[in-house]
Amino acid sequence: MEHEIEEPEASKTPQALYQAWTKAMESRDIERVINLYDQEDGSLWGTLANELKIGRDSIKTYFDSFLDRSSLAIETLNVVYRHPSETITLANGAYAFSLGGPEASDPIAKVAARFSFVFRKSLESGDWKILDHHSSKFPG
Repeated sequence: MEHEIEEPEASKTPQALYQAWTKAMESRDIERVINLYDQEDGSLWGTLANELKIGRDSIKTYFDSFLDRSSLAIETLNVVYRHPSETITLANGAYAFSLGGPEASDPIAKVAARFSFVFRKSLESGDWKILDHHSSKFPG
């Protein structure tokens, strides 16, 4: 079964794409999440990753483990969008993850992280995709 983005306008603006990403992450639906990334050129430095992931299959390996938990919630603390061109938007900010463990009885861990996204608009379809995503825990 192919998973489509539930929000029909998710790819129409960078802001809508970011909101779709947070909802997809909270749903813990891997296909829904990775469909938001550029399928060939997308890259990810995940919050808990030790290496850069490039392309759909590589990004999927990260989310296979990150999303394998009983619950996940994301609180966006702040985000700033900059638009250096008509086809590129940069988003920088901070979010906090509330991460459950594999079992529902596991305690919830809070992880505060900073992030940057590069969103790219397709000239053919007009849709926005995540081209680059970096997330890292705050030091300390």
